[in-house]
Amino acid sequence: MEPVAPDALEVKIADALEAEFGVRPVISCSEELPAEAGAETTCELTTEDDPDTVFPVTATVTAVDSGSGEVEFDVEVAEVPQDSEAPQEQDSPTEEPDSPTEESTD
Repeated sequence: MEPVAPDALEVKIADALEAEFGVRPVISCSEELPAEAGAETTCELTTEDDPDTVFPVTATVTAVDSGSGEVEFDVEVAEVPQDSEAPQEQDSPTEEPDSPTEESTD
């Protein structure tokens, strides 16, 4: 089975994400995707509006049609941009920095 070439992979990922989100991203893949179930490769996603923010996109092969050689794969976009740190427990702050504090003035 032939692997999916980087340029073909870019188009297929962009098509899938555009169908899901209604906006066509810019996808850049440097490696081919092997035609083997479980194989994966990582590409980069940006948008025309914000080309400097890069999100890793992982394509994972879910099935390969032995007759046609067609490769099916899932696409997962990282929740945080590349080279940024994941937020550290910001969902449940222990104290609010902008809230006034009461001080006793006896």
